[in-house]
Amino acid sequence: MRIWVAGIFACLLASCGTPVNHQTASGKPEVVLQNASVDAVKSELINNMINGGYRVTKDTSYELSFDKPVQNIAAAALLGSRYDAQPNARVTYTIASMGPNIRVVADLAVITNPGSSFERRTEFNNSQDSAQIQAMLDNLKLFVDPNSPGAIARKNGIVMGLKTLTPEEAKKANLNPSSENGRYVFIVDPGSVAERAGVKKGDMFLSFAGRSMNTQEDILQVVSQTKPGATVPVEIERAGEVIKMSFAFQKPAQTAAAKR
Repeated sequence: MRIWVAGIFACLLASCGTPVNHQTASGKPEVVLQNASVDAVKSELINNMINGGYRVTKDTSYELSFDKPVQNIAAAALLGSRYDAQPNARVTYTIASMGPNIRVVADLAVITNPGSSFERRTEFNNSQDSAQIQAMLDNLKLFVDPNSPGAIARKNGIVMGLKTLTPEEAKKANLNPSSENGRYVFIVDPGSVAERAGVKKGDMFLSFAGRSMNTQEDILQVVSQTKPGATVPVEIERAGEVIKMSFAFQKPAQTAAAKR
């Protein structure tokens, strides 16, 4: 998952665009993942949500919930209570195995009196924020399948630490991309190769190793062919300026057995 989480619920009570109509069976953000394990899916969800400042509030075989205090002043004023003036943003994922596939359905809500015996929820499954959640779920496909380029790159020790959207997807998620070119960076993992290079949320990722990046698959295909220890030239666009930088991939540490 920091695009979609760091800014999630930022415009909860404002008219931030038209309601999002999810073309899914549930009418909510959801995805069906092939060749994935429940453990891999849960691990990816937890990593993304924690990167966005959320904490795990529930973890069962079929459900994961995450909470984060709502910082929006209007939300706190309208959805807080005398008992607790600070409501929480809550994202709950229901995970269902369907033969070789796994279905993940997200539910977005603001919780009044969180953690109490009289919680009250206000649903936000068709908000602009739900489009960000949908984008995150779509990106899971590129990492949880063990045969995907993202999984292969990780197995080889190559992890960029960023995920991206098309400019059109970014607009739909109310993220205001600064360019129509490249890929909008919506997640930069703390301590990752991308963060160390200086990439920030909101940058437009243009090229990697001299190749244009039009899809997330483009990025992962090139990354999966990159060798540990390589330094790769990268171009990003920030506020209309093209910036050149390098991604330095470290070699995996040798095990004690290998050293002997």
